[in-house]
Amino acid sequence: KDIIKTEKIKKSLSKQKQKEYYIKNQSIYIEELILSIRKELGYKNKNFKKYDLLRMYILDLDKYI
Repeated sequence: KDIIKTEKIKKSLSKQKQKEYYIKNQSIYIEELILSIRKELGYKNKNFKKYDLLRMYILDLDKYI
C-alpha cells in the first residue's frame, strides 16, 4: 500500500521535485544498505554521520536536504 502511495506521489511531481522527494525520503535506505555491506566486508562504520556516504556519490546532496 505504501509503495503504491509513494509512486502516485512521485508521478504527480516535476522531475526536480521527484529528485528532492527521493533524496529526502528514500535515499537514507540506500545509505543503510551501503553501511550494511561495508559491515559484512569487515569495515568498521565508525564516525559516519547521516548522509556522509551519500555525499560521496551525490555531489549536490546538501542542496536537497
